Amino acid sequence: MSNRAHRFDSRYPHLKGCIFIVTYGRSGSTLLQTILQSIPGAHLCGENDNVILQIWNAVRKVKGAKSAWGDKGGDHPSNPWYGTKYFRPMHFADRMVDAFVDDVLRPPPTARWIGFKEIRYDEFGDDLPSVLNFMSQSFKNAKFVFNTRDADAVSRSGWWRQHDPNEVKRMVFEQDARFASYASQHRTNTFSASYEEVSTDPYSLEQLFHMLGEDFNAKIIGDILTVRLSH
Repeated sequence: MSNRAHRFDSRYPHLKGCIFIVTYGRSGSTLLQTILQSIPGAHLCGENDNVILQIWNAVRKVKGAKSAWGDKGGDHPSNPWYGTKYFRPMHFADRMVDAFVDDVLRPPPTARWIGFKEIRYDEFGDDLPSVLNFMSQSFKNAKFVFNTRDADAVSRSGWWRQHDPNEVKRMVFEQDARFASYASQHRTNTFSASYEEVSTDPYSLEQLFHMLGEDFNAKIIGDILTVRLSH
C-alpha cells in the first residue's frame, strides 16, 4: 500500500483503500461481498449497473478528442474543435470518480475500505485490462477480487437458465481467462476466488485478508456461510 496522500484522504481520513469484486452473474459474488463487509469499517456496496462503464468511456472520449484535435487548430475560435487542447482528461476523471464515490457509494466518513461488486464487466470485452488500470489510477489503493464459478453451474443458475447454455459458458470461459491474465500481471493488488472454494472453506480467503492487511477470522466467515441468501 502506498503511503502517498490521495485526494480521498480529506473526505475519508481513515480510508485504507478500495475493494472491487469483479465477476459475472450467479457467481456467488453477494456471498463474497457479505464476507468482506465483515471487515471493520468496510463499506462495500452491491451492483450499480456498471456506472464505471460510462465514466471510463467519457474519459476515453475526452482523451481521444484532445489527442486527435488538440494540436490541429483546436486553439483557434473558428476551429470546429476549438478548446480541445485545453481539455483536462484526468482532472475530469477524478471529479467524476469523486462524484461517484460521494453520491453513489456514499460511504461514511469513518470508512476504512470502500468499494462495490459488479457482474457486468463482460460489457468491456477485451478492454477490461484498460478499465481496471483506470480504476487503479482513479481510486485509492485499489484491490481487485476476481470471483469465478464453474461454467456449467452458472448456466443452470437463476436467470441464466433462460439463455443458451453454450453462450453462457462461453462468456464464463472468456471472462475467467481475462481475470486470470490480469491477475497474473498484477499479483500485488489482485486475488482470485472461486465460489466452490469460498462456499465450503473459509480458509480459502485467508490470503485475501492478508493482502488487505486485515485480521482473518475463520469463525466469522463460517457463520456467514451458514446464512442462506434470499436471492
